[in-house]
Amino acid sequence: AETKLLDLTRASKIMFVLQIGSTSETVSCNADLTDPNIADKAILLQYSLNGGITWHVIAQHQPKDFVHAQRISYNVPLEARVKGVQLRWWQPRHNGPGRDQWALDHVEVVLTRKQNYMMNFSRQHTLRHYYSRRRRSLRRNL
Repeated sequence: AETKLLDLTRASKIMFVLQIGSTSETVSCNADLTDPNIADKAILLQYSLNGGITWHVIAQHQPKDFVHAQRISYNVPLEARVKGVQLRWWQPRHNGPGRDQWALDHVEVVLTRKQNYMMNFSRQHTLRHYYSRRRRSLRRNL
């Protein structure tokens, strides 16, 4: 799974839900946890600053740790807090088509608290009005 180009200049976190296989090991949802090479079948969260030419790893997710859906949160790396960033979730090694299924859901990019505060502040007319009046009174006293 790969995103389009994103503007992460004000981003603080990447959040998502991930599940790899399942405990029931059905035909449609499986990841063989008894496979001796299971550690090689991790799902990587990566970012690219150059349109997907090179990728940098943020985290890796082992199948044995995600047989149940889990919500995960990571800080956006400082070098990725720019415009034109792509994110991807990638499994470089797997057992072929119909094997090692995984699911990704509820992907979110969370803005910094300061930005969230500022966005909330601008919606509150009464506070904005109060601060405008306060600024005018300060100007008169100067």
